[in-house]
Order: sequence, then structure tokens, then C-alpha cells
Amino acid sequence: MEEKHIEKVEVCCGGTCLAQGSQDIFDTLQSKFENVEMCSCLGRCKKGPNVLIDEKEIFHYSKPHTVNSKICYETGDIYKRFSEDDITDNFLEDI
Repeated sequence: MEEKHIEKVEVCCGGTCLAQGSQDIFDTLQSKFENVEMCSCLGRCKKGPNVLIDEKEIFHYSKPHTVNSKICYETGDIYKRFSEDDITDNFLEDI
């Protein structure tokens, strides 16, 4: 299997993901990729720690020892970042 080309890696730094080890994941990914940054909550707290790839793929339950191969060779869930304009009065129906 061929390794994916990855432009941008975002690691959730929301409280739940930090408590589940997202700082360790961030540190691990910085050693492999150039454009790694912490981001605000990705809205998938129960599945964290979460990693967003190129604004379109989200990976959950990441562990530092497997995260590199997971994001390089597997397919994550489709992710859409909502803006205030996208959200209606019934947020649960929006997601």
C-alpha cells in the first residue's frame, strides 16, 4: 500500500482529547510531518484523541505508537468543519 501525501495535520487540544493523550500524539507527529498544529475541539470528544488530516479526514482513538502508520495508510472518517453560518437552531440535526 502506498503512503498518502499529507499537507496538514491538526491534533485536537480540547480538554477531553488532551486528557486522553493528544499532547503525546502531537509530539509524535511533529517528528514525521512539517505542518503539524494543535487545533480547537473537533467535536468528536467521545472518540478522542482526534487527528484531522488535510481538513477532510478525521482519525479517532489514536495512540502515539500507531498514529503515523494509521494516518499515512488508512482512510479516516469524512470530516466537515462547521462554521457559525452552517449551524441552525437545531445543532443535532446539523451534524
